[in-house]
Parts: sequence; structure tokens; C-alpha cells
Amino acid sequence: MKMSIGAVTVAVVVATPLVGAAQEAEVSANVGMVSEYFYRGIPQKASSGSAGLDVAFPNVYLGTWAADVGDGNEVDLYAGVGTEVDDFSVSVGGTAYLYTGGFDNTYLEGNLNAGYGALSAEFSYGRHSLDQAVPADPGNEGYWFLGITVEEAGLYATFGTFGKALDGEYFEAGYTFSVADLDLSVAWIYSTDTILSAADDDNTLVFGISHTFDINVRSTAVILGRCCPILHGIGQPRFFLGVLLATFDPMDSHPVCAGPYIYVAWYVHTRSAL
Repeated sequence: MKMSIGAVTVAVVVATPLVGAAQEAEVSANVGMVSEYFYRGIPQKASSGSAGLDVAFPNVYLGTWAADVGDGNEVDLYAGVGTEVDDFSVSVGGTAYLYTGGFDNTYLEGNLNAGYGALSAEFSYGRHSLDQAVPADPGNEGYWFLGITVEEAGLYATFGTFGKALDGEYFEAGYTFSVADLDLSVAWIYSTDTILSAADDDNTLVFGISHTFDINVRSTAVILGRCCPILHGIGQPRFFLGVLLATFDPMDSHPVCAGPYIYVAWYVHTRSAL
């Protein structure tokens, strides 16, 4: 699941052919490595690498983040809406935790986050796909998580607790700072025996390094139209649906059709009968 420090998201922004709003998108990417990958106080893998992408509008985000968990990869997908007023912020969204191997099963969560100044809180309610436990009892699949964090000048402290099908608490304290273009972190994580499903409590010191960089994409949009010249060679499209990462001149008289383009999309086309 996502790292609590430096987790980066990817988003796909949906817009109309009037791509003015898409120019507000902020696009970034991230790569990182931790000495041990923990999520909400639960160890996932020693020495884990991760990567993510992010495209965010002022009040909307969609994202993805991936990490090595040994037996395959973890891939997180999430989306939400949020707003900020002075020192107060709030967001509502959802997260899917998916696994390419046999490390774990699927988790689906609804997420509520709020913050005021240096204080922030998260409440999530989720369901865990149980293949080998007791799938006949839905009570074994539902769980909730509550986390409270205080952060100031790179120093932070988090307390988290689980309920229903998952149980246990953890405490994490750490410091994050930058050297040149690198983001460095050190954290101490204390986990109770119930959260670890172990005989004793445990504490771990974790080191991390990551780099976040902006992607120079001037617009991200979904295009509905018939005028994209890149498709002319395969017939006049009557319908086109795609995600366009464009570097067009916004003053161009036909910005949707200008180029160059990178299409990360799918489309349906037919040859014109006219």
C-alpha cells in the first residue's frame, strides 16, 4: 500500500474539447526507495522500490502508485475531490489496492481526510477480498482505519488504529528533508503485536530516499471530436475518445488538432460513408 512519506499519485484528467481547463493540470512523477516498506504500521517488504505519477487539478485528482512487494507488485489506484479554505482542508475519495502476485488480495477503501494547520486526520472504511479466510462471513472482510498526524518543519508524528476485521495500533515519528534534488527521510515505527499478528510488539527504523520531478505537459484532456489529423491515415473517425497529452500552442486557432501529441488512449473509428 502507499508509503506514508512521499507517496505520489498519477491522475488522468477528463475534460471537453474546450481544453482551457486542462491547462490548469499539474503533472509530476516520483521514484523512491526505502530500507523497509511499511504501510500503516504493517511491514510489507525489506528494501522496496516505488514509482508514481500525478496529474492534479485544483479540486480533483486521480492517481496511481506502485511498489515492489517481493511476490509481484502492489499497484494502487485512487481518486477524489477536495478543497482548501485558509488553513483548513478536506477531501473525499476512494482507493483500490491491487496485487500482481500472491502477496495479498484486493482492498477497496473509501477515504475521508481533513486538516487544519499542522494537524491532519484520515478515516478510511474498506473491504478486503478474502480468498482463503472465511469469505462466507462478510464481517471478516470489512475494516476501518483512523490516523492522526501532526507535522511541522519536516518533523511529524502519526498515531493509527484499526477496527472491525483488522486490529491493532501503531505510532510513527520521523523527519523529512531535502538535499539538492533528493528527498530524504528517517522514521521510527512502533507496531503492536495485534497489528503484526505476532507474539510481541516491534519497532523499526526506516530510511528513505526519493526524487519528485515535474513533467512538462502543457495540457491533459479527453478529446471528443473528428478533427485529429493523426488519425487521417486510417480513415475519417466519426468518434474518438482518448487521453491526450498535448504540447500545443494555446493561441492556435485549432488547439485540439495541433501537435505534436502523445496519445495514451483508446479510440473507435469508422470510415466516413460520405
